[in-house]
Amino acid sequence: IEVNRRDRDRSGMDGCEVARQLRQHPKTADLTLIALSGNADDESQRRAREAGFDIYLVKPVSIEMLRETLARISEVNPPTPSAD
Repeated sequence: IEVNRRDRDRSGMDGCEVARQLRQHPKTADLTLIALSGNADDESQRRAREAGFDIYLVKPVSIEMLRETLARISEVNPPTPSAD
């Protein structure tokens, strides 16, 4: 599993904009995207789903919840052997 943690970057893009852009590119369109937010409201979750996030977690997230989430993802998307 590869993990990339994103917050607002210098261009001012929020996570939803990053997700939309990742979904538009063939090389990143199939990534599993997890939103980690302090916003538990339905509107924030709807926006994240529409942007392309697969999973929405609300802070604070326990280490156990994060481990379970990553384990579920790795079961669905097992690692591909490298062509080294």
